[in-house]
Amino acid sequence: MDIGGMVGPQPEVIRLRYAGRCRCGESVAAGERAGYVRSERRVVCLHCLADRQAGRADLGALAAEVVVPPTPGVAGGAARREYERRVAAREAELATRSRLGRWWASLGTEPQSTRAWALGALGEERVAACLHAVSDSGVLALHDRRVPGRRSNIDHIAVGPAGIFVIDAKRYENAEVRMRRVGGLFTPRRDELLVRGRVRTALVEGLARQVDAVRTVLEAGTLGSMPVTPVLCFIDGRFPLFTKQFRLGETAVVGPRGLADLVTGPGPLGEEQRLAVYCLLGERLRSMT
Repeated sequence: MDIGGMVGPQPEVIRLRYAGRCRCGESVAAGERAGYVRSERRVVCLHCLADRQAGRADLGALAAEVVVPPTPGVAGGAARREYERRVAAREAELATRSRLGRWWASLGTEPQSTRAWALGALGEERVAACLHAVSDSGVLALHDRRVPGRRSNIDHIAVGPAGIFVIDAKRYENAEVRMRRVGGLFTPRRDELLVRGRVRTALVEGLARQVDAVRTVLEAGTLGSMPVTPVLCFIDGRFPLFTKQFRLGETAVVGPRGLADLVTGPGPLGEEQRLAVYCLLGERLRSMT
């Protein structure tokens, strides 16, 4: 149908899934009604749409392109798929055994190496819930993103006012998490991460490739320099009294409460910048699902 006697792309009035901005300057919030041209992914506010219908304005001059954010991904998706693959493989192996062998195996518990994947998926789901809970503070989150050229993934990426946070979820049930400074008079001083009393500093080092992947995407874009913080989030960890987080070099080590405080902290990134970063990372770092 030709609206207002004018030819060209015709908008339909819908409720927007994502916020947009008309070139006239009026913002249209997610859930509000606006004109939308699907072929061009363009939105126009109802005031400008009314002007167009009355023949007073041209949609092409007034409509601004809608930025349609990528889907956030499924937290824990890769870990849960690996768990299901291992369960299926074990069931297939048991099916080849005798009835007595299957009965005997059924009395045993699930292998720890298999159960660890299910626990990991639950940990990632809890981190995602924590990030979702602070979305009203302007935090945008991506989950389970593929590292280009590798089989590994990034558990979570949060984009907040203070910058970008690359988050690796860890679940050590009821484990004490603390930092120890070693070295001194004759050796260089350094910080170590202790989990259940064992040195786990390698967990910090394992984040480096994930952070490099994010920084590579940002540097290839046109958004300029952005602060990127690696984060280890221990879901069920026990931190020292009155400690929500501590740092080992660039890496923040937190629990759920410390994570919420970290990603909602003040910083230089405005709403439009955060959305642009979220879209860039979501498009270049594909979801594992």
